Amino acid sequence: MFLGYLFAVLAMISIGVLGILSKLADRKSCPPLITTLILFGGSAVFMALYVRFVQRATLGPPAVVVGVALLFGALAVLAFWVFLYGLQFGKITTSWIFMNLSAVVPATLSTVIYQEQISLAKGLALGFVVASILLLWKDKQKESNLKDDGDESEAPVAKSKVKVWMAAMLAAFVLNGVCPFGLRVLAGWGLARQYTPVYLFYWYLAGLAFGLIWLLRGGKRMSGAGWLIGLAMALASVCGQLFMGLAMAYGASGSVVYMLGMGASMCVVVSGGLLFFHERVGNLGKLGIAVGLLAAVLLGATA
Repeated sequence: MFLGYLFAVLAMISIGVLGILSKLADRKSCPPLITTLILFGGSAVFMALYVRFVQRATLGPPAVVVGVALLFGALAVLAFWVFLYGLQFGKITTSWIFMNLSAVVPATLSTVIYQEQISLAKGLALGFVVASILLLWKDKQKESNLKDDGDESEAPVAKSKVKVWMAAMLAAFVLNGVCPFGLRVLAGWGLARQYTPVYLFYWYLAGLAFGLIWLLRGGKRMSGAGWLIGLAMALASVCGQLFMGLAMAYGASGSVVYMLGMGASMCVVVSGGLLFFHERVGNLGKLGIAVGLLAAVLLGATA
């Protein structure tokens, strides 16, 4: 059990670093779709090397493992692309919280489908998730209104950006919450300990293949710095997903793993946004972050 919680903490750190790198990619004007494809392509290569040379296993798991990976991997690339697109219109300190709070989705699915314990605290935490999203939305609106006061000609543009940001973050919230649930499905079937790495290989490969369909319609190119950032994001993503899978394989409950790995990583991202990017957050935004952290703590402590 100790190893399970240790892997969950390592997942938290890895996913937090992924969030900080996402903002760095935005600052370097890296195209969201290409960044996402580098992330998934690099991750697929990293997982293939891990399976072959660390596990010394083949890339031919049972068909059910591949099928689950392909389904949830396609959702994953869509989730991250939507997030990176929306990030162009917002701050990482307030945007990443939607990715973190999406942990309530697999945690709830894990509770309902696998009959993990339900408590009053979990219900309260869900309410805090909703409150946090509303506070962050109002903070974004307030920031937009302040800009409007300075230049009325930019008012429609500013309000449009708020709508795009909110729509993208809500879509990322749902998709990012569903896409890691395949790991819990494997754990429920008793396949996680043996097949998590090869499952993740096909999970990332599915995301890469699905994203290439969009890329063929674009034609944009990535800079050298963009490639490095994308590969660093791939490594962070691989570590986060692998550690979450291993945490559940070694006995940690799905709700705890998702809330530590996806929820508590918000602390890492918010700290990075303030420290490295000097992002300013309004009072409503700070309150929203605090409420979101409280939701993560409640779900993690009572899982």
